[in-house]
Amino acid sequence: MEAKYDFERKYREQILQCSKCGFCQAVCPVYGATLRPALNARGKMLLLKEVMDGKIDLNDELIETLFQCTTCASCFVNCPSGVNVPDIIKQVRTDMVHIGSCHPAFKGMHEVLKKHPNIYAEDEAEDFDREHNKKAEYVFFV
Repeated sequence: MEAKYDFERKYREQILQCSKCGFCQAVCPVYGATLRPALNARGKMLLLKEVMDGKIDLNDELIETLFQCTTCASCFVNCPSGVNVPDIIKQVRTDMVHIGSCHPAFKGMHEVLKKHPNIYAEDEAEDFDREHNKKAEYVFFV
């Protein structure tokens, strides 16, 4: 079966490599907050396998599930199979944007970015129009 999405071509082996051990569940902040198994890495890999097998398609509910990931990489760090879930999730999100199906928050950002150089819809040049060579009492380094 030919790959329908880029994530299939790039990450098929890794998705299938998931041993479903559940180590990711213990460290997933989203699972910890929701206790929904579909929201940990194992759940997402199972769902993506179903997409690759043609059993389900990228629908709104699945999109919502895939966007409920912080990509913090705790799952990847603790994965005995070495499945790079954050990279897979980022690629799936990219694929969803390319097919015109993504989280509503990102659709809004896309519309703003069509018209403005940043997501705040502000003119960045104004930020640089400030007084120069003024002595400061304090300098903060972060």
